[in-house]
Amino acid sequence: MTKKKEKYITSLPQFIESISKLSGNFVYRGQSNENWGIDSGAYQRIKSANLLSYSNNLIQNAKLYTQDREINNQISDIELLAQLQHYGAATPLIDFSFSALMALWFSLEDNQTNGKVVCLNTENNNIKSINEKNTISLQALKLKANKLLQWKPAFSNNRIIKQESVFIFSPKGFIDETFFAQVLIIDKQYKSIIKQQLRRISGFSDASIYPDFYGFSLNNGRSKQYQEEWQILHKQRKYLQAIKQLKPLSELNEQTLGKEHPDTATSYNNLAVLYESMGDYTKAEPLLNKALKIREKVLGKEHPDT
Repeated sequence: MTKKKEKYITSLPQFIESISKLSGNFVYRGQSNENWGIDSGAYQRIKSANLLSYSNNLIQNAKLYTQDREINNQISDIELLAQLQHYGAATPLIDFSFSALMALWFSLEDNQTNGKVVCLNTENNNIKSINEKNTISLQALKLKANKLLQWKPAFSNNRIIKQESVFIFSPKGFIDETFFAQVLIIDKQYKSIIKQQLRRISGFSDASIYPDFYGFSLNNGRSKQYQEEWQILHKQRKYLQAIKQLKPLSELNEQTLGKEHPDTATSYNNLAVLYESMGDYTKAEPLLNKALKIREKVLGKEHPDT
């Protein structure tokens, strides 16, 4: 990716300003790690250029396997792929959103790495748009290697509506960097603050963007970090109650682990996040500085957590 197309983001207003300067009709994808490519689940699974053959086999096997054969015979191949992707299958479809803020939300998931939001101008001559319901066969995906297919589902489940979803198909399995008008790199040090700001103005939460039973299950899977009570209170904007829960933990860390332990630094940082959410920056700033000094001293200035 050329540095000209990259822009580092450290605040929500800066992100919104960058999006407002784009000219054209854009769709967006957010990823929590800036180093990840923009590729499909199918490509990640088979690492092969023969995605059409893989997709054909996936569709035929799905129609044989599922109990809803009558329904599957009534919808197009690409609609079936979208349904399969919804339930976690590795398909050739790549999720994008018409909402830049939704893409930003997904880029904020992991605070350990920089995230990114890629901006794809669908007015590009190398992007073909298909919107007709039930007229799309898999053969429509036979595009040249340098072409992309954009498809907005005619059917809508709750998740597609909430996430303002649109699908992109690339015959290569991934999207070349040259397609993107801009890539916004989300600085990991500011992810927590940006997420708080975004939640405040948008009302986004894991529950709201995955409004189905499958989404609930995903968000309570073993790969998802368990949230402590203070984190739940924080999400509910019950900041004083959250501080009341967290303060004793911070004091306990000081007493048992010492004032220069990384876990003590984490508790300082978490308290600072709560005070920032309340707008009490006079209490938040000293805690953030204490946390930073501990991490620099114990872990070193070059460590990812400093």
